[in-house]
Amino acid sequence: MHKEPDCRLDCFHCPYPDCVVDGVFECEKKQLEEIEAQICQELEQDEVFRLARYRKAYYQAHRQQLIARQASRRAKDRAAYNAYYREYRRKRRLLAK
Repeated sequence: MHKEPDCRLDCFHCPYPDCVVDGVFECEKKQLEEIEAQICQELEQDEVFRLARYRKAYYQAHRQQLIARQASRRAKDRAAYNAYYREYRRKRRLLAK
């Protein structure tokens, strides 16, 4: 029976000329997963901050336009609501008679 060489997990002082282990050790996998998770989290945070800076700069540059657009939208919505409510009251008065 052929016995595989024993790895001492010390690559810098390995007695073998070529690595006898195929793949990655469990402890290394765990470290790699932690590092990848940390990098992903940092990238997500950077993306969130970049997006917030962009939105703030855009708002400051287009503030008057945004305020005017919002006011016109509110006026239009209010007019539609008033028309609906007038019609509702009219129908209600007709039913009450």
